[in-house]
This record gives sequence, structure tokens and C-alpha cells, in this order.
Amino acid sequence: MKRFMPVFLSLLFALPSFAQMKWGMHVGVTDGSGMVGGDVVLPLGNGFYFNPNIELSRRLISTNADFHYDISLSRDTAYWIGAGAAFVNPDGGDLDAGVNVIGGLAVRQAPRIFYTQLKYTIASSDNSFLTASFGVRF
Repeated sequence: MKRFMPVFLSLLFALPSFAQMKWGMHVGVTDGSGMVGGDVVLPLGNGFYFNPNIELSRRLISTNADFHYDISLSRDTAYWIGAGAAFVNPDGGDLDAGVNVIGGLAVRQAPRIFYTQLKYTIASSDNSFLTASFGVRF
């Protein structure tokens, strides 16, 4: 029973974060090609967020584990800066690892959040690209 206690306590303390979790979808342009994607935003505290997401285009599939810091401009507007890990599969080729550098702006119109984001992905095999997107979170 004692070995299950740390797992139980971890889940118990994580529940408030999951209650604040938002999910969303976005569209945009990746390296000159149309893109659709989905994401989840999980608050970590003190303005920090974990934002795993996936993006699909004709040219590539990108799976990302991004972290960002929100800076409030007003009660309903914020921008963010951040970075994260990228796993890119270009043209059905080999999986390529990289790093994302992100920045975005969000406006809350309850209960939805509309946002735009720029992301520059620096991939390990000379496959770097820029993504511009617009999305909504629920």
C-alpha cells in the first residue's frame, strides 16, 4: 500500500491543473503549405504552461512538446513566449528531432480563447521552417 501512496498523491495534486486544461484546434501555414493542428494547454503555475500539439500538412507531420510563459496585457488579452521539443516527419521520411521557439497572442471571448502564434522550428537535419497559425481553445 505504501508504494501506491506517492502515485495517489501525485494524481490528487494534479487534478486542479487538469480541471483548468484547455484544448484547441488551429489552421495556418507551415513552410508555404497549408496546415491543420490540435493542441492542449495545461497550466503549470505562475504563468507557465505545457502545450503539447500536433500539426499536419502535405509536406510534414510535426509533434511538439512546448512550454510557454504568459504575460497579461489586460484581463482578456495575453501574449506568450516559449520553446519546446519538436519531432518532425518530413515527406514520410525519417523522424527528425528539433527545437521550437514560439510567440503568440491570445484574446479571451468567454468561453473561447482566440489566438495567433508564430513558431520557428530548428530541426537537426537542415529542415528548419516557420509556422504561422490562428486557432481557438475551449
